[in-house]
Amino acid sequence: MNQIILREKTYEFRRFRIPVSVKRVWFYLNAPESRIVVICEIDPARTRMPGDSPLPEDGVGNREFNMFQKDWNGLDYAYRVKGVWALNQPLTLQTLKQRFGMKGPPRALMYVPKIILEAITSVDQQCIWTTEEQKPEPTAIDIVSAPQKMKSMKRKLTEEDISEVEPQKIKRRRSLRLSSRCSLLKTSSCDAMDVD
Repeated sequence: MNQIILREKTYEFRRFRIPVSVKRVWFYLNAPESRIVVICEIDPARTRMPGDSPLPEDGVGNREFNMFQKDWNGLDYAYRVKGVWALNQPLTLQTLKQRFGMKGPPRALMYVPKIILEAITSVDQQCIWTTEEQKPEPTAIDIVSAPQKMKSMKRKLTEEDISEVEPQKIKRRRSLRLSSRCSLLKTSSCDAMDVD
């Protein structure tokens, strides 16, 4: 997750195809964090089927995906990350249970419940970066998925890291302590939750 926030990783790789209707993914960070901090806007899946064009080699993992490296077996779907938002107040597991009625943490890809989408609006999010000219308004669809084994960074994301990423777009600076293990929440046909 840190590599996406720092724009070092331009695609998120998954073993499954996320429906084309999903435009944003809410990442649930597994224990010990146990919270949703980041929402990513994504493009539809790219595959490495015969005849498909390769990914641009402008980010971590893209070359390995294109070359069918052994460690990437099964990670057949690549989703370009078009923007990253941080929640002003992370949604902890306790909040998800008490306020939004979830029985436990997200364990697999799921749509973000409507009650969460109605409660967490664009006012509750800060754009960290986007590839679009203007910040798009959040849509009504988000997904959550099960954890994927990916190489983790050797350090936590710091305020200094965030300040280096288009700081004019960040109104409040918060220390985003993200682990390499994340989940994704999906609300409607546009938003989903996932575990990374």
